[in-house]
Amino acid sequence: MKKRVLILLILTAIWTLGSWWYYTCKIKGFCSASNKALNTETIKAPPVTATNPSRTTQVTDSDGDGLTDAEEKVLGTDPTKTDTDGDGIPDNQEVGSDPTAAIDTDADGEINALDVDDDNDTLNTLLENAIGTNPLQKDSDNDGTDDAVEVGSNTGTPLDTDGDKIINALDPDDDNDGLPSSEEKTLGTNPLKADTDGDGISDAEEVSGSDSNATGPAKDSDGDGIIDALDTTVDPDIGPEIPPEPTQAETTDADKKEEVAKEKPASDEVTIEPVESSANTSIQGSLLYFPFRSAEPKLSKSASKYFTKVANWLKESASNKVVLTGHTDNIGSKAINRKLGLKRAAIIKKMLIKKGAPKKQIKVRSKGETKPIKTNRTEAGRKKNRRVELTPIGKGASSK
Repeated sequence: MKKRVLILLILTAIWTLGSWWYYTCKIKGFCSASNKALNTETIKAPPVTATNPSRTTQVTDSDGDGLTDAEEKVLGTDPTKTDTDGDGIPDNQEVGSDPTAAIDTDADGEINALDVDDDNDTLNTLLENAIGTNPLQKDSDNDGTDDAVEVGSNTGTPLDTDGDKIINALDPDDDNDGLPSSEEKTLGTNPLKADTDGDGISDAEEVSGSDSNATGPAKDSDGDGIIDALDTTVDPDIGPEIPPEPTQAETTDADKKEEVAKEKPASDEVTIEPVESSANTSIQGSLLYFPFRSAEPKLSKSASKYFTKVANWLKESASNKVVLTGHTDNIGSKAINRKLGLKRAAIIKKMLIKKGAPKKQIKVRSKGETKPIKTNRTEAGRKKNRRVELTPIGKGASSK
């Protein structure tokens, strides 16, 4: 009996040990020399790929730019440089929030983090950051001209046409004529030239008018298909015919006196008539008379001498100013005459500038045919109406 019990105990022990060995070595594999115990095993993070960008706490970012080395390897950026393309912007900013869809602004197949010209305007991103233009936008000021064109060939000194300390690539009005460059491109005027047609009147003045009588833009005063800002000539033949001279019975005593008193200056000269001025200045105002249909008149001797005095007076103080108001006879349409009056004022302005007058102290405007001082029924009267009034404005006075 005792032997049976002993044998049973031995067999039970053998079975127990065998079962433990089988479970431990065969099933769990703890007996293999190539494996370590489970409680000391290091579980590595799964590899990061373009299709599996998830991270764990045990990933490597050698350059500390916010992109893992594995992500940079997939993207093609340098895991040892925070700014692979050297454009001054860290890789992670240029890649964006989703490394699987890295930013490519110009869609040229090269992501921004590897592209030295992100907007493909031929200006490298590093330069655009330095001069202040938008490296992600070809036309930073939205004026219709690419940054590279507006910067010019000398990138070290970007173009500033109007000298206002704002480079053209950032300036919405490159020539400072009052018209946005984008509008000038639409009109066909030169956004780099304040007076495209060179007639002495700025583009803005010719597009919108310069005085309170203007009711709106006068883009083509003479209806010849060329807008005023591009039209170098005014055609006074458009409009009513020149009225016939009045008969002897219709001629008034005032008209007769006007004819007798009329001077006979050279046919191509601007003549001068001094007038009393309400301004307390050392310079008298004047009426400057234009020859009929003269685009480039000369100055009479007395007018030339007077212009020299005016120019010197203007140079004495920046507060000294003159207003030049152009007037016309009634030959032609009102719109044409408004422009013609403005052109005459601009011609006088040019003459003063040639005498040394500061151009910023000279204002031009036009009343056209609306303020005649004599009858338009006689040539003598029309001559008086074809004039520019020069009004001096002293310190503290208004030019309106």
